[in-house]
Amino acid sequence: MTTYYRNSGPQMMTATVSCDAGDVATGGGFMTDTGSIRDNFPIGPVAAPNGWQASTTANNPQNITAYVVCADITP
Repeated sequence: MTTYYRNSGPQMMTATVSCDAGDVATGGGFMTDTGSIRDNFPIGPVAAPNGWQASTTANNPQNITAYVVCADITP
């Protein structure tokens, strides 16, 4: 199994990042400079999430970045 890391780049209020098609998110998180975190969770099917989303209370440009750790589960 191969794992890799991906980030959304700076976003405003809500950041979302996805794994490649068919891969599974094994973890994730966020970085923010301002505001309080509102949400921080995996997205996609419960049994096999395929991305990560995080949001903050701050309405500033480029204030939150989400990241995801993905596993390539294809044989």
